[in-house]
Amino acid sequence: MALCRATGRGDKRDEVRQLMERAEELMELEVKYWRILGELASRDPQDPRIPCILRVLRALRRARRGLIWMIRHRLVGGRARLSGRR
Repeated sequence: MALCRATGRGDKRDEVRQLMERAEELMELEVKYWRILGELASRDPQDPRIPCILRVLRALRRARRGLIWMIRHRLVGGRARLSGRR
């Protein structure tokens, strides 16, 4: 780890680790909201809260995808190279 700090890569690794933790937290929130949505829909498919929960789920997914993009961007050193693209 001392070598990582000497080369300046320790900070990048810490940053990537923190981004990954945030992505995991967002995934856990998504799971909770999917459970809530399933419960509401099974009780009453016409519940007015369902569209709101769907918007929250879309926002959570968008945020998680953004974090994943940032993680990939950091890991490849400034070039956002996604799998399969060159």
